[in-house]
Amino acid sequence: MSAESFRRRLSWIAGHWSVYRSELPWLLSLTIINAGVAVGFPFLIKRVIDGVADAATPGYVLRSSALLLGIGLLHFGLYFVVQFMRTRLNLRFQFGIRLRAFEQLTRLGPAFFGRFRTGDLITRLNDDVNDKLSWYMCSGIFRVIEALAIIAWTTGAMVWINPRLAFYMAAPLPLLILLFIGTATRLHRRYEVVQRSISRLNDVLESCFSGIRVVKAFAAETQQQALVEEAIEENRRAEVRAVRWQTVIDSLYSNVWQLALVWLLLAGGTLAIAGQVTVGALLALQAYVQMLVYPMFDIGQFLVRGRLSAVSIERLGEVEATVPEVEVAGEAPPVARRPDAPLIADYARASEIGGGLEVQFRGVTYRYPGSPADALCDVTFAARPGELTAVAGGTGAGKSTVLALAPRLIDPTAGAALAGGTDLRRWDLIQLRQAIGYVPQEPLLLSGTVLENIRFGRVWITDADIAQALEICQLRDDITRWPNGLATVVGSRGMRLSGGQKQRVSLARAVAGRPRLLLLDDCTASLDAETEAAVWERLFTALPGCTTLLVTHRPATLRRAARILVLDAGRLAQQGTFGEVDVPGSVFHRIYSEWQEREGSVIK
Repeated sequence: MSAESFRRRLSWIAGHWSVYRSELPWLLSLTIINAGVAVGFPFLIKRVIDGVADAATPGYVLRSSALLLGIGLLHFGLYFVVQFMRTRLNLRFQFGIRLRAFEQLTRLGPAFFGRFRTGDLITRLNDDVNDKLSWYMCSGIFRVIEALAIIAWTTGAMVWINPRLAFYMAAPLPLLILLFIGTATRLHRRYEVVQRSISRLNDVLESCFSGIRVVKAFAAETQQQALVEEAIEENRRAEVRAVRWQTVIDSLYSNVWQLALVWLLLAGGTLAIAGQVTVGALLALQAYVQMLVYPMFDIGQFLVRGRLSAVSIERLGEVEATVPEVEVAGEAPPVARRPDAPLIADYARASEIGGGLEVQFRGVTYRYPGSPADALCDVTFAARPGELTAVAGGTGAGKSTVLALAPRLIDPTAGAALAGGTDLRRWDLIQLRQAIGYVPQEPLLLSGTVLENIRFGRVWITDADIAQALEICQLRDDITRWPNGLATVVGSRGMRLSGGQKQRVSLARAVAGRPRLLLLDDCTASLDAETEAAVWERLFTALPGCTTLLVTHRPATLRRAARILVLDAGRLAQQGTFGEVDVPGSVFHRIYSEWQEREGSVIK
């Protein structure tokens, strides 16, 4: 491990330790005191045994026994408190590490999630934290501190009893540390391979389960099983190689320390026969030899686990060091709806506090990281409150990128995007996004109930909000037919619902928050024409002041739009009403003539 890597590791640990700086000094003090009490026990045994040999009276035996009992109870109490504090801090570190990493992940953008696989991120937040770091961050470090304290106390006691025997006993013990250090590098490499294999296995399983419908539809179970078997076998081989080395290290430790006991019996027995050392001293020294076993083991284990933890720290540090694509602003323009605000029963009243949010793009250009070309290039338009603004264009024209810029999922590479006349970069992200309802092209539902998916953790959304959202999205009849109503469980990714039902639940989620800006990314593609027409009619009636920005390719929906933005290869080729953009020879006419041929419809 390089010096720079070691410094980063210490800095990372110190950052988490600083949260509990008021508790750690207490744990440190109790750890050292507990070690001193434990080391004092064999010394008292020596005094008692030697005293019995000199003056064996019943009173002396009772007093000595009471003293040993008291010291034992004190050690038990201190040990209990120390272990309790360590365990509690282990769990707190586990929670804090995972929470900080998760908070960082929620701030990162598409470029990051395009670079890291889902299974790999799950492994970093679960396996790396649970099995590697939570023990190391507290128990591992404080066990080493306790071990060093015991070694220091014990060495002093042994030297006080008999310096010559102390040297004989201590001589073989450093060999164990050298053995651990010599094998730690190889073990470190093997555990790096283990973590990568776990990440790959999780990624393969996640991909298989999330796409199980496609797997079954293409009868690809055999191929998926082969991939899973390959990933499992790779993980098995990596785990076996790592455990093999771990076993070798443990075996070396379990036997090397006994050399010290052999030395003690040979040297100490000879001195005892010669009368140069007392029986009590010999027993105390034997106890101290055994007492040194676990501290040496803890030090060796710490060195080994330190290598494992270094891998996990580097993996989590890679996530935490990633710079978010969207920077959080320091000021926040006012918004119409906040979590603690009362329900706006009629959205027409929102005009009193700002109404819909006007969205403006001024020369906006955006290029995805690593892409050779701009996804958007010098795009300028305005989407006004109370109007439906549609975004049209061919595949890869930049339609979804326009919608991703509005809630600041990404920021422009050049130019400026504004909401309510204020640059989006000046908005507070939380308040901006609370004012927006967003429906992605592929509806994402959690594996909870319909109600949980619509409310989506927003406790300020009332039952009246939800009832109106169900009415707008034509879901009320479906809900009444389901035995459990809103308590119906949708299954993983909404697998128990049809495509149209998933899209309407996703739309109801956006509408229930009574947004000032509604972003819809081709969210009615799975609805029939009659249902879609009913949705638009109820939506515009219930939320007349809302600004709506919609990606769609349906002519009937485009005819409803007050303005159509036609994108072609990231550039704004046309904008205007349906009649203004649908002229022969135009980009719009060409695109939708092709669509007409594919769908068998007529644009009229």
